[in-house]
Amino acid sequence: MELDEVLKPILFVIDDNNLDIVISSTKTYVGTNFIYLVAAGHKEAFIKELNTLKKDKYVTISTPLVINRQNENFQINVFKADQRYYIQAIPIDTISNLIYELNNLEEYAYTDQLTGALNRYAYWEMLLNLLYDIEREKKSLGMIFVDIDNLKRINTEKGYQGGDYVITTVADVIKDTKRKSDLLVRLGGDEFLVLGKMDKAKEFTIEDFAMRILKKVRKLNDPYISVSMGAYNLKTSHIKELTDSKDWKKEWNKVIVYLDKLLRTAKKSGKDRIYTKSGELL
Repeated sequence: MELDEVLKPILFVIDDNNLDIVISSTKTYVGTNFIYLVAAGHKEAFIKELNTLKKDKYVTISTPLVINRQNENFQINVFKADQRYYIQAIPIDTISNLIYELNNLEEYAYTDQLTGALNRYAYWEMLLNLLYDIEREKKSLGMIFVDIDNLKRINTEKGYQGGDYVITTVADVIKDTKRKSDLLVRLGGDEFLVLGKMDKAKEFTIEDFAMRILKKVRKLNDPYISVSMGAYNLKTSHIKELTDSKDWKKEWNKVIVYLDKLLRTAKKSGKDRIYTKSGELL
């Protein structure tokens, strides 16, 4: 069945004397008494609503109907004319379920299913808007490249379930540390990118941000879990150059390459630490 068929209201014209269905968009029910379609326990209330409805007036009633042997909640819009009730029945449960499924599909499309972080698709979809916002507000962009140390060894010694546990644990630490407006992206198996607006007036630096993550990971006291990070603050002027560029993605990737170099330096320096633009190891 097509989607428009599922969402299409069912239309009925019923006789106001005996409530038989005279006309219906679902021909199966022509000749049936409409009350037979109202679920048990709701018939009296429905009849009462109809009896109080005056000519040329309109009422909306929420009630379950038994349609195609399925008991489902409907919004019933009733208009009374000469010797007829004109009824529009809208399937509320079906619409609610579709909305729920669509929300799930949207979440699936935008998030990494293991960690709940944004995936690469969402990353590119949301990144440019973030850059425009930061440029307009004349702030800078804080960037943290997080890499889980020794994930290959963890997978070998503890299996992939053990590796997944480490990945989700680190992701949870970052989610618990970041602000609501910050973006957390899973770029690869063991790599995360954290992006957020930085405001000089608040004296909160990207190094402070990265250190909070590092300290929380260390507090886990798990010998298998540590992270290395590269931290960088992209100034407003550089952001404007990006957004003005004809190929902004290419220019952005240059920034990511530089950030990756900072991360690799932290790795080479012993892991479980942060390397910053200033050349400082934390």
